[in-house]
Amino acid sequence: MHPTTGLKDTQKPQRKAIVMDTLRDSRRILVITQFFPPETGAASHRAGAFVSRLAERGHEVTVVTTHPSWPTGELTEPYRRKLWKHVRRPDGVRVLSVWSYVTRSFSRRSKLANMLTSAVACSVAALCCQRGADIVYVSSPPITLALPALLASFRYRAKLVVDVRDVYPEVAARIGEWSESGALYRIVGHVAKALYRRAALVTCVTETCAQAIRARSEGHTNVRLIPNGYDLVTPAPEAPFVKKPGEFVASYTGNLGLAIGAEVMVRAAHLLRNDPRFKLVLVGDGAERRRIVELIEELQLANVIVLGALDRRRTFAVQALSDVCVIPLRKGVVDSLPTKMMDALALARPIIVCADGEAKRFVEAAGGGVAVPPEDPRALADALMRFARDPRALSEMGKSGRSFVQERYNRASLAEAFCAELALLC
Repeated sequence: MHPTTGLKDTQKPQRKAIVMDTLRDSRRILVITQFFPPETGAASHRAGAFVSRLAERGHEVTVVTTHPSWPTGELTEPYRRKLWKHVRRPDGVRVLSVWSYVTRSFSRRSKLANMLTSAVACSVAALCCQRGADIVYVSSPPITLALPALLASFRYRAKLVVDVRDVYPEVAARIGEWSESGALYRIVGHVAKALYRRAALVTCVTETCAQAIRARSEGHTNVRLIPNGYDLVTPAPEAPFVKKPGEFVASYTGNLGLAIGAEVMVRAAHLLRNDPRFKLVLVGDGAERRRIVELIEELQLANVIVLGALDRRRTFAVQALSDVCVIPLRKGVVDSLPTKMMDALALARPIIVCADGEAKRFVEAAGGGVAVPPEDPRALADALMRFARDPRALSEMGKSGRSFVQERYNRASLAEAFCAELALLC
C-alpha cells in the first residue's frame, strides 16, 4: 500500500501517467477554508501546503477564508474594521479573506457564532467574487463551511472535494460535547451526509476517519487517505524557558482544546512534584487553558510552566529543548493523528502518546516513543520516570521516529499526493 494515499503499489504506473497528462491543463480551483496562512496551526499549514503545490502546477487558485484571528481571538491590522480584504500572493494565488465574529471567549455560543458567521460570509464571497470554478475544495471542520461549498459547487457546476481533518458530528460525541440523541448531532449528521454524497472526492487524515465517512455516506463516497505531515522549521535560537542542568523536560505544544487531555500532564506533575528532575511545559491556547492554569494554582505546582501561544519557531525551540514531547488526547478520541507528533519526531524528540486508536498505532509503528492509556496520570508519570532513567533508549527512539516521518509524512510529498488525486478528477 502507498504510505500516503492508501493505494496499492501496482496502481502507481497507471496513476502516474494519468497525473502527468492531466496536470498540463490549468484548472480553476476555489478553496474554502476557515484557517489559512498567515494564521498558525495544523489546519492552516495543511491548506497552505496544498494551495502552494496547486499553484506550482499552474492551476488558477482562489482562496476564500476568514480574517486571521487564531489563536488570539482578535483581529490585527490590516484586517480590523474591514468586511473583506483581497491579496494576490507572489505565486499567483488570490486570497479573499472576509469578516467573521471573533472573540476571546471559548463558550459554545461564541464558537457557534463564529462558525455561522464564517459560513455566511464565505458563502457570499464564494458566490459573488468568483468568475467560475472547475473544482471547489473545502476544508472541514468547521462543518458549517458545507454551506458555501455546496452552494458554490452547484452554482459553478464544479466537482466538489472535501478535506476532512476531524469527522463531525462523531468526534463531538466522543469527547462529550454533543449528545448522539440531541438535535444538533442529528442536524450536523445530515449536513455531513449531504456534503460527502455530493463530493467527487473526500480526503481524510486517518483510516478511522475514512471508515466513519464511508459509514455516514452509506458507501457513496470516494475516500482517499492523505494524512497530516510536517514541514521542518528551524527552531528559534533561544527557547522561551530555561532548562536547568539535570532537568528532564516534557512538553506539550498545540491547541488546548476539548479533545486534548492536558489535565493529565498537570496531574502527572503533581505525582512527580517531589522529584526536582522533572519540569513539564505547556505551550498553546484554547478552551481548556484557563481551567489548566487554575488547576496548577490549586495544586500549587512549581514544576509546570504554561507559556501560552507562541509562533512556530519558538514552538519548535520548546520541542527541540525537551527530552520528550507528550501528546495527551481525551478518552474516545481514537481517530486523531496530531501534526505535533510528526513535528516532534522530525526533531528526533521521542514522544509519549496518552491515547488509544490511530495515535497509539502511529507511535508503535514509528518506534519513536511509547503509548500509555489516556487520562491516566500515574501511567504518564511512570513513563516519564522510565525515560529519565534511560537516555540511550530516548536517543534511539528519537532516531527511529525521525527516519519514520521523513520517509512517510513529509508535507510536500503529501501535497503532491493531493494534487495527484485532483488530477484524476480532471
